[in-house]
Amino acid sequence: MVQKTSELADVLEGVFLHAPVLDRTGLYGRYDFNLKWDVHDRSTQISAITDELNQIGLALVPTNMPVEMLVVEKAK
Repeated sequence: MVQKTSELADVLEGVFLHAPVLDRTGLYGRYDFNLKWDVHDRSTQISAITDELNQIGLALVPTNMPVEMLVVEKAK
């Protein structure tokens, strides 16, 4: 799959980890990478994703830094 690292962060955040994931790589452009893990085995999913990312030189780093959010209560 060829995509931006920011797109990878969005997929990890929204689909797999259900937690904020920020792209702090500083990488621009599109990259070709292939990540594999068992999407049905939730018990090992985070460690499998972490292992796959480590193999391509990326890492998930837990932090308690603030994340900016926009909350919209009502839109017309």
